[in-house]
Amino acid sequence: MGINYVMSMARKVFEGYTVVDESISASPVVRSIMGYSHMRYFSARSGQLGWGIPAAMGIGTVMDKVLLVIGDGSFMYTVQSLWTAKRYDIPLKILVLNNGGYSILKSYSKSYYPGLENADFFNLNLDIAEVARGFGVEAKVAGPDLAEMEWLREGNNTKVLVVNMNREIPKLFL
Repeated sequence: MGINYVMSMARKVFEGYTVVDESISASPVVRSIMGYSHMRYFSARSGQLGWGIPAAMGIGTVMDKVLLVIGDGSFMYTVQSLWTAKRYDIPLKILVLNNGGYSILKSYSKSYYPGLENADFFNLNLDIAEVARGFGVEAKVAGPDLAEMEWLREGNNTKVLVVNMNREIPKLFL
């Protein structure tokens, strides 16, 4: 799926939520569609990986409506945080944009080290929903109509929704 379609649906379904954004290669689109304002949008200043789940959990301890938008590569950096979110009933909703690997690093490689963007270590191809379930967190993979976003919003428990995205490598660098 394309990022504009996914985020347009997320904006409708998650109106009034605080957004934590660690979807590094998609962040410009996430900000553009979801909007950002004081205490309603959080993102890392310099693109570090792995802070999203713990940050969203922290925010979720003081706010009831938190949506984490995260890439599959970033998700795997601190995936063990899901156990804590489940254990302490943090009402966190996680939207994983699954493009099959580290898109930001693939884009960088394509621009500066042509050919390296297809290296095996950039291609995760993991079953993200099954990984989340392994930590006791409810998880689903979205269908083409994204009806599962309504499921993601329901309840006060941690949930993960994986959306399989377009795997084209974006041109993010000169």
